[in-house]
Amino acid sequence: MAGFYSGKICAKHPHLDGRRTRSSGECTGCRADAHRRRITAKPPEYFERQKALARERYARLSPEDRAALSKKCKRYTEARRASDPTYAQQLRAQMRASQVRRRQAAPEGKQRRLARARRNDEFGFLRYDRIDWRGSREERPTREQLQSLWKSQNGRCALTGVPLDGVTPHLDHSVPRSRGGTDCIANLQWTHPAANHAKGTMTVAEFREWLLAAADALREKIALETLL
Repeated sequence: MAGFYSGKICAKHPHLDGRRTRSSGECTGCRADAHRRRITAKPPEYFERQKALARERYARLSPEDRAALSKKCKRYTEARRASDPTYAQQLRAQMRASQVRRRQAAPEGKQRRLARARRNDEFGFLRYDRIDWRGSREERPTREQLQSLWKSQNGRCALTGVPLDGVTPHLDHSVPRSRGGTDCIANLQWTHPAANHAKGTMTVAEFREWLLAAADALREKIALETLL
């Protein structure tokens, strides 16, 4: 290839080209366009074979050659970024398109299958495998027992009676484990997160007494503010 720039007419198309000209008289722009048309006309199997060959060649490289190749690609990318402001945008667009193609071609992964199943499941919030069970396996309730408990509460908080729609309900121990409570189904109840945090290590009876005392104190405060 001749390394000069000329304003000669391209031998293939009647136009002037100021880019590098081949010794045959054909400009590199026309040659690149022709190569691009040939590549886009090839079947997808051709690209898969080329990728497989490239992976095989890369696997045969020594660690030193791989490091040298990585540095070379990095220098090329930095030079392209410096010379072409739109190169970074092109790379991002190519990466997004590649990710879309991989998601469409690859089978649905385990995490995505589980997420879709939880969305379609009435009890999708029940992550049984993530519950912190501390008792023996014999006293642990099954998933079906927890679902039955939810239905018996009609989807309401066992402490306050408010609906649990739109929140992730908490599985509370009526008698806290820190005070000898177990993981049996008779000691469990579905509660609102705020009520469960407020209950803390209290029993249900102590929590209700605390609520009544707080309500009395609030009524007294309101009455006092009204008199003033």
